[in-house]
Amino acid sequence: MGRGTLQPRSITCWSAAIFLHSTGSGQARSGTICRGLDTLYAIDKDGKLSKIKIGRCGTPQAVVKANTWFAAALDSTKSYSLLGCTMSPDLDYRDWELAKRGELVMIYLQHRKVIERYTK
Repeated sequence: MGRGTLQPRSITCWSAAIFLHSTGSGQARSGTICRGLDTLYAIDKDGKLSKIKIGRCGTPQAVVKANTWFAAALDSTKSYSLLGCTMSPDLDYRDWELAKRGELVMIYLQHRKVIERYTK
């Protein structure tokens, strides 16, 4: 993952995707600067998969409940986005967890493609 830099008229982003992860806090994700769309993928504890478009022609904001597995990605290689994140209660890194592919696939087999795409 490269280091992000801002230069006049160009933006280099750190990553084209945010890998599946979960926290003990609820989050509000908002698209502030964008060209194109981001898709937020969220798998709740009951196994329901939500796909939410954030950005131009999508919703400006999406709420992710605590303890939900979620990831985000740009829909095009020609897109860019700056997503904001507001959390409540505060982020506690002891509650932050990066998804383990094998474990998640066993629990949510129906979402295997999304899990494999956004985990290592």
